[in-house]
Amino acid sequence: IAHNGSAETMQGGGIRMLGGVVEFATVVCNQAAESGGGIACSGGAVTNSVIVLNTAPVGSNINSSDSFSHSISPDLIDGLNGNIQGIPQFRCIAESDFRHSGIYSPGVNAGAKLSWARQALDLNGGPRWIGAAPDMGAYESLSVAGTMLMLR
Repeated sequence: IAHNGSAETMQGGGIRMLGGVVEFATVVCNQAAESGGGIACSGGAVTNSVIVLNTAPVGSNINSSDSFSHSISPDLIDGLNGNIQGIPQFRCIAESDFRHSGIYSPGVNAGAKLSWARQALDLNGGPRWIGAAPDMGAYESLSVAGTMLMLR
């Protein structure tokens, strides 16, 4: 969910949430005139999501961290409910490529292990879960840590 909102969007430039569930979302580059540039949440739950690079006078990314778990945003408290306070490394922000740049990007293998995610697909149509845990956000990194051996 990217590049939404305007000066007239008061809350929740990307998502205005009154209830329900948001899972495996990438919410980036949205704006709101008052609060929650990415997500304005007054009910419901957000899990395994990336909420970064949004703008608003109050809570540039989110307006309340109460219902967030296993997500990444500068507005979240690091470690609380599995959340990461930070910004993932994206492949190319200028080209709106919001996939994780590799295995060392925060949020890779850091999502909650939701049982349905084992059989699910990510936004690119690839496996939703590769590695120890699913990645946070809409895209699963295809990189896997390992050892490279070169023989001559």
